[in-house]
Amino acid sequence: MAKFPNPGKVNKQFIPNFGEEDSSGFYSAFVKDLVANHSQQQYRFTVYLQPFDLGEQFLHRFGSVKLRPMSGVTQEDIYLNCFDETCALYDKVIIIQPFVPYLRVSDISEAFESLDMYDAVLGPTNSSSVYLIGLKRCSKIFKSAVLPPEKGFKALEKDIKAMNLSLAVSKTLQAIETIEDVIGLSKTLDQTLSPNTAGFISELSEKYKSVFQS
Repeated sequence: MAKFPNPGKVNKQFIPNFGEEDSSGFYSAFVKDLVANHSQQQYRFTVYLQPFDLGEQFLHRFGSVKLRPMSGVTQEDIYLNCFDETCALYDKVIIIQPFVPYLRVSDISEAFESLDMYDAVLGPTNSSSVYLIGLKRCSKIFKSAVLPPEKGFKALEKDIKAMNLSLAVSKTLQAIETIEDVIGLSKTLDQTLSPNTAGFISELSEKYKSVFQS
């Protein structure tokens, strides 16, 4: 799930440090790596985009990928509608967030393998949010236990277990949510894993030396 990276509309928490244009460029680098890494794998990769009327511009900027519109008023509605649509087509569904540049193809493959044995899988971040939600059974009652992901990992885990559903937990990954996370990312991100993000971070570190040296 992704938003079109219009300046001022994405990565708002970084605007005080990097400005609207560079914060948008940072988000674009995330998305570009996400599409490049996951669009040509054995699993089917779809981007739920908002706003959807910018789909052609998205494809031109980020490459060929299947796009679908986000629909719903609240975040919970959006996630429910996404799961409704994909679960009608596939037995196992995984939703990922674009703010985790450490995510590997193997992490997605392992999450799908977990759904062979478990009802759900969650991928926690170091900040107790979730970067991945996977479901095998997609009834309304079941989905209500894992949505919206803004509940955080602990709340989602509690709700799933309260319904006597089996849960697998993927490895914890670093989310990029604060300026401290960005500074850490500049020191630890593997260039081969997320080359666009790594390259843009390098540009930011040169342009905003006072931020990265603080």
